[in-house]
Amino acid sequence: MPNNGKVLFVSKGRISCIFAIALFCSALVQGQTTIPALNDADYNAVLGRLFPRRVSTDAELVLVVRYEPSFTAESQITIVREKGKWRLFRQQSESGNVFVNLERIMEETSREDLDWLTTQITVKTQEVVIPQVQIEELQRQFINSLSRQLSREKEPRTITNGPIYLTLDQTRYRVWYRGAINVEFAIWGTDTDKRTQSSEPTIVRWAKKLRQATDNPSRASASNPRPL
Repeated sequence: MPNNGKVLFVSKGRISCIFAIALFCSALVQGQTTIPALNDADYNAVLGRLFPRRVSTDAELVLVVRYEPSFTAESQITIVREKGKWRLFRQQSESGNVFVNLERIMEETSREDLDWLTTQITVKTQEVVIPQVQIEELQRQFINSLSRQLSREKEPRTITNGPIYLTLDQTRYRVWYRGAINVEFAIWGTDTDKRTQSSEPTIVRWAKKLRQATDNPSRASASNPRPL
């Protein structure tokens, strides 16, 4: 039965080869290090450190809008009214997109210390000087947009069976308002440099207008303004 012996020999060779490959792969897996991943809670915690919302207790009104795009640099705009005077501040990451950079740093260093990770991101802060009447008008438009948005939320919605289109490069707009009322919410919309869709919340259109006002101010102060 020479043929059977040959077949048996080849089978043993294959089994030995497979066993050796399995041992090699097992050794590779055991030697691998786990790469930490950035979750949404840690990302928000870092943003809270980079873009603090601390303001003077004497402030009569505070309006904060944080822009969290998918791929470009995050930023934050703060409107404050104190002793009847309006001030406007803008902060922006100079390290590009914070989420993308944190994931890269965590992969390269395997470090998950949020305090240390925060120090790896640079944020520029400046006071943007535009006419007082313009800031007051932006604040008034925010109240109007918020009122219209709340009214839309109460309207019945019609559910259709049509296609649903998803946009990957969106921005999360976070808003904090402290004045006659206290409001805090987050909403998704198209990026600030994209055309606003008719189906988007009115707050998104307003937030883009606020951003444009700080993109082209009449003049801006130094990057280290007097603290809020």
